Amino acid sequence: MRKKLHVRITLFVLIFLVNIFQSIGQDALKYKYPILPGTAEWKNFKSTAEMIDACNIPSDVLANLSTKELWDVCLQYPLLRQYTASNSPYRGIQGIIDVFNGLTELMRRDDAHKVIYGYYLTEEIANINNTKNKGAYTFDFCAIELILAQKPIISRFSREEKLNVLTTMLEKYDEKSSYSEYFGMFGKVATAFAANKYAEATGKTKRADNEQFRLFTEEMLLADASHVDTILSELVEYQKSTK
Repeated sequence: MRKKLHVRITLFVLIFLVNIFQSIGQDALKYKYPILPGTAEWKNFKSTAEMIDACNIPSDVLANLSTKELWDVCLQYPLLRQYTASNSPYRGIQGIIDVFNGLTELMRRDDAHKVIYGYYLTEEIANINNTKNKGAYTFDFCAIELILAQKPIISRFSREEKLNVLTTMLEKYDEKSSYSEYFGMFGKVATAFAANKYAEATGKTKRADNEQFRLFTEEMLLADASHVDTILSELVEYQKSTK
């Protein structure tokens, strides 16, 4: 599984990576959220709805952000980790996409799949060693996988590109395994779910004989933890069969 990525990634990713490397050092976000958790203003909010309204990006700013700039801003969304409060983290992410205009707009961008995958591909999980809040890092990383698993994103990749994403996800899972004390079961579940979405989109047969498997692969509702290992094993075999 651990083959060099440049053997498999498509030309559009290579071109995009050049743009990423050229932007290294440009750390300033094009838009900064005016009110952040922990501030006195944030503590004065009376409802989640008020927090959501405060975090939405002004329409004139939104229209002028490049997709890369918009993605950078979305990664800093103060309410992003609320997806973990949902019984289905996948539906939790979809709920955030529905109410946060930054992610809503991102789903409409024709090049969003390239930008998100380019970021995911180049993010080294070993960076967790450099973070103070390792738990937050794991939730943010898994959020990226669940955003990649959204239908508008998957649909924009060609079949070959979807297989590239699948391979990358399995490789990222190997990297996660080195930090299992931080990622835990949640990290495994996120990879299994997101990678399976890409496998099914390239022809992997859907399970129709088991309701618990169906609930997990379609809704990310987990009834039996052993199913995750089964799915990951199936994904590895499927990925090998497509070479």
